[in-house]
Amino acid sequence: MSRYAVTDRAGSRVAGRRAKPGDVLELTPAEAAYELQQGTLVPEGQTLSQAWSEDSAQLRDLRTRARGGEPSSSEEAAQAPPAGAPRKARKASSGT
Repeated sequence: MSRYAVTDRAGSRVAGRRAKPGDVLELTPAEAAYELQQGTLVPEGQTLSQAWSEDSAQLRDLRTRARGGEPSSSEEAAQAPPAGAPRKARKASSGT
């Protein structure tokens, strides 16, 4: 789990939790993914402009994913696939 700060762009709920700007939440990469993309969360210790600067790892990984590539960090790779991505087939249960 990583720590993320809530930004001024957030509403009253962030990642399904009540929060206000300045609060720090401990979330998994999958829990934080959407909120990071929306700018309602930033990694703790960063500002919104630092998190989304032209050379930030978040922006670089988001662009790579948008082009169909794999993100560079292991935490980002652990995130759920983007909406619309094909799902892996489940094994059929024997039903016994």
